[in-house]
Amino acid sequence: MASSTPTSVSGVSYAYPAYVRYCSSSALALAAAPVSGGSPASCNSKYFGSYTYPRYGRFTRMDIVPTTATYTGRPLRPDCSAAPNCTFTEEMTNFANWYAYYRTRIQMMKSSGGIAFTGVDDRYRVGFITLSPGSNTANPVSAGNPVSASRYLAINTFNTTQKAVVL
Repeated sequence: MASSTPTSVSGVSYAYPAYVRYCSSSALALAAAPVSGGSPASCNSKYFGSYTYPRYGRFTRMDIVPTTATYTGRPLRPDCSAAPNCTFTEEMTNFANWYAYYRTRIQMMKSSGGIAFTGVDDRYRVGFITLSPGSNTANPVSAGNPVSASRYLAINTFNTTQKAVVL
């Protein structure tokens, strides 16, 4: 898994550094050492104004191989029996889960949406509509392009029937 060097912005040190920060110059973005402070701040977590140069985190490659008995270095790992230390099998399971559910942005969003709805039961009413709900996606919804049933789920009690609908 990847890690990056800590970065400070406006004198505040981040315990969990962002993988991308935006800097005010290409020299700051490419600097080997962590970038800190300045007035105004040299690097920022958001892309705006003069902060247009991306500074990517410093990543360390870790190969998961059976000859390594214990994987360490990530203190917030609750998914290992001897946390924060993980066995080869636990690391392989972690990687397989990441690959299956979070490898791409769309997979991550689908998984996150599913996790967010796990606590929702029939006490709630839920509906869904896509950003382009018309049957003809080339044109916005209009009198000649009504909402397609395959892109809309009416608000209703969130029960087994509602959960089973696939759009």
